[in-house]
Amino acid sequence: MEKNRNILKHALQSLPAKDPSDEVWNKINKQLSKKERLAQLTKYEPPRKVWTHIEQQLANNSSERKSIMPALIKWSVAAAAIFIIGYFIYVNDFNGHQNINYSEKWVTIQDTALWNDHETPETILSTICEGNPAICNSPNFKMIKTKIEQLEKTKQIILTQFNIYEPNTELKIMLTKIELEQAGLIKQII
Repeated sequence: MEKNRNILKHALQSLPAKDPSDEVWNKINKQLSKKERLAQLTKYEPPRKVWTHIEQQLANNSSERKSIMPALIKWSVAAAAIFIIGYFIYVNDFNGHQNINYSEKWVTIQDTALWNDHETPETILSTICEGNPAICNSPNFKMIKTKIEQLEKTKQIILTQFNIYEPNTELKIMLTKIELEQAGLIKQII
């Protein structure tokens, strides 16, 4: 409900009243008279032949529409399938243009024979025993000899782990440490 109802009522009463021109009334009268005249027209019933002909035309048009709709659906499905297949071919690039990348790495092949070229600790120990047989019977010699043999077995195990395609830096360091330790043990005997 309007709070200022009295103000609104007063404003509406103060609006000027204006009658429409005669032209507006004439147009309205013409429209109304047309509708009245159309309602007064006589109704005419066409012969039965006309209705049967109209029914046949409608039946023919509906059968044509029925045959057009499935064909239209088939064509739209085929177009959609072609579009989807084309999209997958474009995205996945099935046309044989595959990118193949390769690289080369030059490596030097590690030769494990370099670690076995020199005189083995066993030959050095046998040379020492030939020169001084009394040393070979001592318990200290036997203990050092077993340590040297264990180091030699470890060295052979490390040599089997060499990979020709890798630098094997850690293995080389381990072999160097083993050889230094063997050399130190041999010095203790001498």
